[in-house]
Amino acid sequence: MRASGAVGRADTIGSMRLVLVLLAAASCHAADLKIDHVTAAGADLKQLQAKLQAAGIPSVYGGPHTNRATEMALVSFPDGSYLELLGIQPNADANAVAKYEWSAFLRGDAGPCAWAVRERNLPAEVARLRSVGVKVSEPVPGGRRRPDGVQLQWQTSNIGEETRGVFFPFAIQDVTPRDRRAYPKASR
Repeated sequence: MRASGAVGRADTIGSMRLVLVLLAAASCHAADLKIDHVTAAGADLKQLQAKLQAAGIPSVYGGPHTNRATEMALVSFPDGSYLELLGIQPNADANAVAKYEWSAFLRGDAGPCAWAVRERNLPAEVARLRSVGVKVSEPVPGGRRRPDGVQLQWQTSNIGEETRGVFFPFAIQDVTPRDRRAYPKASR
């Protein structure tokens, strides 16, 4: 009897997740939904870059994040989206790495771990999603400094209750011009 009850609860939870996915999809303005980037995580950024290069896909080092835990490289695409390679900074703050939401992905060389959608007005989108019953966090600031010294800033909001970007995308809005973040070498 217990096993069937657990299965029933699992089916109910699975159905609820499906309803949430459909609700989120229905509440998104499909024509306006633009993938900003997809993140692949591993412990060693240089190793991630080397593996991608071996497949014939060069990446550009993007610099350390302001979180004192991660650094990134990217592959920019003509449509404005990009692939973010995420690794642990050399001399990273061990406490910051341990608390980082994708810490398990980084340490486990997990590969693809999250995705983000681009927003023009993140506070308005947060309000809109909440108005239709979707759980979404308040916008939080983020940033990094490119190797050429250019400081980049953005804000993000988590959508849903899962780890950021793993199931639902997280939303991101640039504070500094987006082309500086997506095209560090001014090339598409």
